[in-house]
Amino acid sequence: MNSTLISSQHDRIGRLGRRQHLGPPHAANTLSSMLSVCVAAIALLVPLRFASANDRGPVVVDPRRAGSDYLYQGEYVGCVSRGYRRQPVGAQVVAQGDGAFQVVRLNGGLPGSGWDRQRRETAPGTRRGRFARAEDETSQALVLPREVWLYDSRGVRRGVLRKTFRRSPTLGAAPPAGAEVLFDGTSTE
Repeated sequence: MNSTLISSQHDRIGRLGRRQHLGPPHAANTLSSMLSVCVAAIALLVPLRFASANDRGPVVVDPRRAGSDYLYQGEYVGCVSRGYRRQPVGAQVVAQGDGAFQVVRLNGGLPGSGWDRQRRETAPGTRRGRFARAEDETSQALVLPREVWLYDSRGVRRGVLRKTFRRSPTLGAAPPAGAEVLFDGTSTE
């Protein structure tokens, strides 16, 4: 056989082999382009995901560095007078940032501790000076760092709620026999 004929057949087999594995000549470029677009999209979207989590403001772990709104935030319990009766009531004060608050009044007490799960009154409020005031159409609340004073629509004080710090009765308890402990607080490994 002639060497040029063998070389020509070899080239033809080589081209066919490449086409079988790579497809048309533009397929490799298309795949490469698609991969580049995907990588670019991920590179653009990942920072946006983390930026949106940080847009909510700083995460503060130390209460002394949390700002003055933190002093008012928390749970409060007490009683309100309705005629001749005194009824237990709870309130949750939620700091919204920049001196804005939300006061949630719960009849019967706090969740898991007397709340009747029937009525929940929410009132927006703002802090001015050493107290925050929240009001809706039926009542007002004056929030101090350790107390909430509740007033009716006529401005008559109906109750004083004191700040409470609840602790779970199972806090620090040993796990039940046979329980699988996922994290015991001693190590992050």
